[in-house]
Amino acid sequence: MKNQDQVQDFSCFYQYPFGVFMFLIQERDVGCVKKKEKWIPFIQILLFLQLMICGAQLALGQVWDGVVITEANYQALEALKHELVDPRGYLSSWNDSGYGACSGTWVGIKCAQGQVIVIQLPLKGFGGRITESIGQFQALRKLSFHDNEIGGSVPSSLGFLPHLRGVQLYNNRFSGSIPGSLGLCPVLQTLELSNNSLSGAIPDSLVNSSKLYRLNLSYNLLSGSIPVSITQSRSLVFIDLKYNNLTGSIPDSWGGNGDRQFKLESLTLDHNSLSGGIPVSFGKLSELLEISFSHNRIVGVIPNDIGRLSMVRNLDFSYNEINGSLPESITNLSSLMVLNLESNNLDGEIPLDVKKLQKLSFLNLRNNRFRGDIPAAIGDISSLVEIDLSHNNLTGEIPESVSELPNLSSFNVSYNSLSGPVPTYLARKFNSSVFVGNVQLCGYNTSNPCPVTPSPVTRGRKRSIKDIILIVVGCLIIVLFLLCCILLCCLIKKRGEAKKAEDVEDVSPTAGEVEVAGDNGGKLVHFGGGMMFSADDLLCATADILGKSTYGTVYRATLEDGSQVAVKRMREKITKIQREFEKEVNVLGKIRHPNLLAIRAYYLGTKGEKLLIFDYMPKGSLSNFLHARGPDTPIDWPTRMRIAKGTTRGLLYLHTNANIIHGNLTSSNVLLDENTDAIIADYGLSRLVTAAANSNVIATAGALGYRAPELNKLKKANVKTDVYSLGVIILELLTGKSPGEAVNGVDLPRKVASIVKEEGTKEVFDLELMKDASIIGDELLVTLKLALHCVDPSPSARPELQLVLRQLEDIRREAPTADAASAKTHYHDFVIQATPVKRLCKTHNTITVNGQFPGPTLEVNNGDTLVVKVVNRARYNVTIHWHGVRQMRTAWADGPEFITQCPIRPGKSYTYRFTIQEQEGTLWWHAHSSWLRATVYGALIIHPKEGGNYPFPKPNRETPILLGEWWDANPIDVVREATRTGAAPNVSDAYTINGQPGDLYKCSSQDTTIVHTDSGETNLLRVINAGMNQELFFTVANHKFTVVGADASYVKPFTTSVLMLGPGQTTDVLIKADQPPSRYYMAARAYATYNDTATATAFTTKFRSPRKVEVPKEIDENLFFTVGLGLNNCPRGARSRNCQGPNGTRFTASMNNVSFVLPSNFSLLQAHHNGIPGIFSTDFPAVPPVKFDYTGNVSRSLWQPIRGTKLYKLKYGARVQVVLQGTSISTAENHPIHLHGYDFYIIAEGFGNFNPKRDASKFNLVDPPLRNTASVPVNGWAVIRFVADNPGVWLMHCHLDVHITWGLAMAFLVENGVSQLEALEAPPVDLPVC
Repeated sequence: MKNQDQVQDFSCFYQYPFGVFMFLIQERDVGCVKKKEKWIPFIQILLFLQLMICGAQLALGQVWDGVVITEANYQALEALKHELVDPRGYLSSWNDSGYGACSGTWVGIKCAQGQVIVIQLPLKGFGGRITESIGQFQALRKLSFHDNEIGGSVPSSLGFLPHLRGVQLYNNRFSGSIPGSLGLCPVLQTLELSNNSLSGAIPDSLVNSSKLYRLNLSYNLLSGSIPVSITQSRSLVFIDLKYNNLTGSIPDSWGGNGDRQFKLESLTLDHNSLSGGIPVSFGKLSELLEISFSHNRIVGVIPNDIGRLSMVRNLDFSYNEINGSLPESITNLSSLMVLNLESNNLDGEIPLDVKKLQKLSFLNLRNNRFRGDIPAAIGDISSLVEIDLSHNNLTGEIPESVSELPNLSSFNVSYNSLSGPVPTYLARKFNSSVFVGNVQLCGYNTSNPCPVTPSPVTRGRKRSIKDIILIVVGCLIIVLFLLCCILLCCLIKKRGEAKKAEDVEDVSPTAGEVEVAGDNGGKLVHFGGGMMFSADDLLCATADILGKSTYGTVYRATLEDGSQVAVKRMREKITKIQREFEKEVNVLGKIRHPNLLAIRAYYLGTKGEKLLIFDYMPKGSLSNFLHARGPDTPIDWPTRMRIAKGTTRGLLYLHTNANIIHGNLTSSNVLLDENTDAIIADYGLSRLVTAAANSNVIATAGALGYRAPELNKLKKANVKTDVYSLGVIILELLTGKSPGEAVNGVDLPRKVASIVKEEGTKEVFDLELMKDASIIGDELLVTLKLALHCVDPSPSARPELQLVLRQLEDIRREAPTADAASAKTHYHDFVIQATPVKRLCKTHNTITVNGQFPGPTLEVNNGDTLVVKVVNRARYNVTIHWHGVRQMRTAWADGPEFITQCPIRPGKSYTYRFTIQEQEGTLWWHAHSSWLRATVYGALIIHPKEGGNYPFPKPNRETPILLGEWWDANPIDVVREATRTGAAPNVSDAYTINGQPGDLYKCSSQDTTIVHTDSGETNLLRVINAGMNQELFFTVANHKFTVVGADASYVKPFTTSVLMLGPGQTTDVLIKADQPPSRYYMAARAYATYNDTATATAFTTKFRSPRKVEVPKEIDENLFFTVGLGLNNCPRGARSRNCQGPNGTRFTASMNNVSFVLPSNFSLLQAHHNGIPGIFSTDFPAVPPVKFDYTGNVSRSLWQPIRGTKLYKLKYGARVQVVLQGTSISTAENHPIHLHGYDFYIIAEGFGNFNPKRDASKFNLVDPPLRNTASVPVNGWAVIRFVADNPGVWLMHCHLDVHITWGLAMAFLVENGVSQLEALEAPPVDLPVC
């Protein structure tokens, strides 16, 4: 009993360990009956061990029920382990004879009564397959292997597990069909097989379980129709079948009799090939929250029964062929938040009762045929965030109510037939592109102002047609009268001239051009500057008030030609008499400075009107810019500093060159031009008004917080009071506070000084600036000190303006940029179209740009901007990539399909906009969709800045040389055939130079590129390898090259007789015509054998930068990427014709064992920018998941990479090193690796496996070459370094197109920095949709 008591005392412990030891005791008892005296100490040891084991179990959080695993389950686990590939060794814990299988020590296994009930092993990197022995786990409830790389078929034996409740095999590589036996699992609740390669039809029996509530088969290759049985399941809550190849119509048998026993909440069928109409029975799904079948071929009308879905929140029928009108019942969807009907054939009018959709936040009716007016009731849906009604036939005006929507962030009504004025708020908030395509719509930009009531600068009522006729007749009579009186005029000419000279005796004779204003007899004087208009033009202009001041009222006047000017109508009561006024204004009219608002003209009316005409500044005043902007419009420190400098420069010019005191300098009369540069207005106006008026101006300035304290006594402004006002403006820029916000009589300068004294400087600055405090903190502090110096109460303590400007310039030097005066914007149109092109005896309908093959050569200067509108009139999707262009903050213009943009669909267009920044040399552009770049490509030549020179003697000629490949077939068909068969694609039939194969090919005697040159001349050859799949050698017979540049970067010149370029690379060479006059062949040959490696290496290792460069020395991200090919085993059930790679396999390729998969419903950049989940992951491995002999004999188990859309995230400013290690998996190749959005330094390269201890000594950190495409040697490696200073998503891939087709790519996600200038720009409004 003592022993029994001991056992009972420890009853809180799990019984399983004790049971095992009791079994051992019994075994020992059989042979040791005579040694009973040793039982008590043994039991004591036993209890101690039990305590230890129980503690371990508690630490592991596992519950052990005390039963040893059954033999059948143990054998099944062994079989499962045997079939799985475990590169990370997770299954190493499955290493005993089975006694620990249910103890919690075997990872991923849970048991009950000796039987496995849960196998849960997600995200472990497993490969291999799942054994059919899985059917031996008769108690199994849950099987979870999601997010691995397991292939083979889904075991049919799963269907014989009576207790199976959950199957989670998504994000793997399963192939074959879905076993119908799964429908035999009576209690199955969740079946998740998404993101695999499953094919065949969906079994009818799959939903036999009355417990099944979640079915996710999305992202597979399933075909056939949707089983009717799915529509009749009463238990299903979630159905996701998107991204398959399903065909046929959607069954119209949903919801049974419409009773509430049907629980379906989410139905997603988009991106299939479904046809037929929209089932009426959808209306019976009373619990439905989300329904989507976008991107199918659905036809017919939207049934009225849709209005019965009272709980639906998301309804997406976009990209189908639905016609008819929008049923009125759709307004009954009181819970609807998203309505997307884009790209259908819907017509009719938008229902007037749309305001009933009070929860709607997203309304997209784009690209349909809707007609009629936009209902004003839309403005009653306060929850609306996005509205897209573009590309329809809508008429009438845009309702004013839309501008009152408080949350509206996206709005587009382009390409309709709208008319009338755009509501002012909408015109200000949204880019003009959202209104274009409406011929009669006006008021959304300066080029199409709306006619309004007569200008406030005109007098009298609006003239009727009758009045106009009378005026015309009267004018004719006057002309006749004048002709009759001309003789009299001549007789009094001398007297008239004498009188005129007397009248203008005190007026500057160089005032400008004087015009007498017709009938009115007024006087218009121009001061030049290119803004010429008549007095009648001015008086008949439409105008609206911009503001009022003590001096008068300012209007924006729109002239008949659409140009706009600012008109200040001076108050007649305060201006000086006309003679004095003209004398002063003629002086002011001569003042010209980039930071001063020039008076362009003035007008004197016969009734005392005095008008001053200025350039119109569309960005308004600094005050509005700082204090009236929205929360999504930050102003960074460089912009604020530039405004402060500009204001100081303008004020200094007034003081020193024009001898003018401003006297009323405030942020309201500092205007901003289109570049957000400061322009001071209202200077010198004190000279045009009486002394009493000037006193009022000073008082007003004081009320606004800009008046120097001494003006309370002096009543007259001076240089020091202007300095005080400038200091207030600088404080306004630093704090974001308006000087008019004085509290308890404490103005802004005293408030700031008080905060600095009591709380410290950090509490002063605008919160927007504090986000960058770690970078600009010192600049902010010094600027604050200077501003407080300027607002010192003592005038004598304030600094001189010259000192203020010098200190501002010392605080922040202007960043070097291209000279704004010389930089240009180049506009081009690219039309993608099929063009008959004959090569090698045959004519093909070849995809070209503007009918040219190769495409047009673009030439720009460093600092210029390119605007290229691409119109797709071909039958394939297309994008254009600007190879090697840095695209600083403009990743939306980079071009790779589904990386930075969705493709441009046939019939659509997209405009690429970007600026060339600090790049000179040769780049090129090409299509980045499928294999279209085989014929869609051209040169991009970047010359030095205007007035700049090459770092070598200027050549006599410059000639682009584009090396390419030609297929005697459609290249798209070539890659599609290779994808279908899994084999390597057919090689090209010819190499070309500038599109011509040369006279060594058949039918090509006349198709040879000829470059003419004169003896003694030097020609700059800009050589581009535009080939698809071949590194190429290039030479010219009997001549040598001097290499001077590569990839738009200059290099230290060296001489060679042969060039080697990988696809994507460019090389600039000088060649001198120093041989006897004759014809010399240019030739290109493929780099295809190991015998060429020495020549290639000798060439590439000669590249150096011209001088010492700043290579990152300290590294934040040390990455190691393997690059190479692989072979996938033929999927089970696949036909041999689909597996024509070596030994019945399929070719693949990868980086770090990840074969890159492009998304299809969003671009990666769009998903990143908009925060769309599920499109990509950021777990691309920094190093190979498995280390192996990369260039030796590689195990067959490593030949099959995993598939995924995996990105590697980099912080802005990170210093990155990447080792690119070639592999000999399948076969060794030279890989030209191209990184979008960046140049990088190639600091070393070599052969074999990279060894950091041995090979780091080879690093060139002094003058390595700067490239955008690096050739990784055959069975070798290359090391590159760069700084991640360009936010966005940037593709890195092998530029052999066959390799990227197989998946040899990855992408970097570079996060935004801390300031606006370190952040990705907003996407263009015409960005293509997927």
